[in-house]
Amino acid sequence: MEGRLERIMKSVPQVMLPRSESSLVRQAGFSLVELSIVMIIVGLMLGMGIQVFGPAFRQALKEKNEAIVARAIRSVIGFAGSEGQIPTGDGFFQVVASNRDAQNAKLLYAFDPLLDDRPGEICRRNRASLRVRLPGDKTTVNNVAFVVWSKGYDGVGNLGLTPGEVADDTEVTLASYSDDNDDLVGWATLYELKAAAQCGPALKIITQSLPNPSAKSGSYAAAIHAEGGVKGQPGELLGWCLEEQTGSISKHFLVSAMQGKKGERLPPSTGCSHQSGFWKLGQFVTIKRNAAPPSIGSARFTLHVRDQSQSEPAGKSYDAKSFAINYGL
Repeated sequence: MEGRLERIMKSVPQVMLPRSESSLVRQAGFSLVELSIVMIIVGLMLGMGIQVFGPAFRQALKEKNEAIVARAIRSVIGFAGSEGQIPTGDGFFQVVASNRDAQNAKLLYAFDPLLDDRPGEICRRNRASLRVRLPGDKTTVNNVAFVVWSKGYDGVGNLGLTPGEVADDTEVTLASYSDDNDDLVGWATLYELKAAAQCGPALKIITQSLPNPSAKSGSYAAAIHAEGGVKGQPGELLGWCLEEQTGSISKHFLVSAMQGKKGERLPPSTGCSHQSGFWKLGQFVTIKRNAAPPSIGSARFTLHVRDQSQSEPAGKSYDAKSFAINYGL
């Protein structure tokens, strides 16, 4: 009998009873305390990430926007060089290959409408309607032809300039860059456009030689003139620089850049690079005796001249010529 009952029990399928509900919960997930701890840790990590990577991210966007604005300005200058005029508001977006900033917002463009009137207008005009006042020392850049800017990381414009055509004598005041004022602004002057368009004949010193001082007279006066180049500065001023080859010219003569009847002394230089502080503005240069030279000798120097295109002295916008003043002969 017992053997038969045992055989029957073995033939019955074994059924697994389910575990309790609380046991399933413990194995399938976390308790509320454990979830709270995880959320706190994640929050701390996110906060540290914002503090560490936030400024770096904004700096990267700033540098990218600066590059985008600079490329846009070069594109407009290139168009002006080939067409002799700047693009209109709609034409700007056709001329500029990348017309959106790092936040994918459209670049903004304000321009002098008199410079987009017809081909060649850049070479015919001597002034532009815009001027830009820089932050810090508040230096003013005059005769600005157009301005390009991005609203920056926050997407809020702080420039106070309306895109499109500007009225005559419009001034833009720039503020120092900050988190609250992150517009990225660039511009080009009329002189830069004239240089790109190669307006007018090449700049050239036309004075061939200087007279020698008389042995009988203590006075001496001579002038050096140039013509051509990019004009546009009021009074058609040029930049002049005196490169001294012997010490006699600065020791015995006063060399001045003249603006009308007012002269500014040209300090002697051993080199007249573009960024040198030895350049002075004037329409022409005068040379006068300020001390009696030795009985016999020669004052040798090179005079450099550049126009107002604000480009590195080269090509049509620059010239240099060497002179000698012989005395006691």
